[in-house]
Amino acid sequence: MEVLRAEPALAEAFMARLAHQLQDLRARMELRNIRSARMRVLQYLRLRAGRRGYAIVIEGELQDIAAEVGLTRETFYRTLAALQADGSVTRMEGAIVLGKSADA
Repeated sequence: MEVLRAEPALAEAFMARLAHQLQDLRARMELRNIRSARMRVLQYLRLRAGRRGYAIVIEGELQDIAAEVGLTRETFYRTLAALQADGSVTRMEGAIVLGKSADA
């Protein structure tokens, strides 16, 4: 606490980090409340893509994303395959790209 009082820039950076973590936690909690696996996965991808982006770089394994969104990996893989089949997403090496039909 002494360091934070003595270093206003450090205190500000720390508060910004805490605020970002809180926003992330709230988004993940809201995501888990979505009942439809399809809508949950799409919302996760939209959140990861940001406001102007459509490509989501996959860091790690897809099963890690399944756990993050609260789905079994089998359900997540099936849902992702269905989204790819209907054109909502395109899978590339190390990335998933949202299609125009994902906006609906």
